[in-house]
Amino acid sequence: RRRAQGARVRTRRAFPLTFDTMAISIALVGARGRMGKAITEAAQASGVPMGVALDVGDDLAAGLARGGDVIIDFSSHQATAAVVREAVRLRKPLVIGTTG
Repeated sequence: RRRAQGARVRTRRAFPLTFDTMAISIALVGARGRMGKAITEAAQASGVPMGVALDVGDDLAAGLARGGDVIIDFSSHQATAAVVREAVRLRKPLVIGTTG
């Protein structure tokens, strides 16, 4: 199909930029690292609430019990086993982005 000269092309996004469903809050482990900061900024920009942001020195069990519907782990590989144990104990979904 030919388009008239100067006509605007409409594109369709694969995913909407806004969420029409209920908000899911994030429990972020590794919040002070480079990826933790990026996730925090992206969550704020898209309106996703941060339930809790944890890092080295924080009480992991208490923090994860305090908030967040889903746990995102961008800490260190040494901490991942403890994060997995807490996610299983609390029955919360877990996304692991840790490398190493």
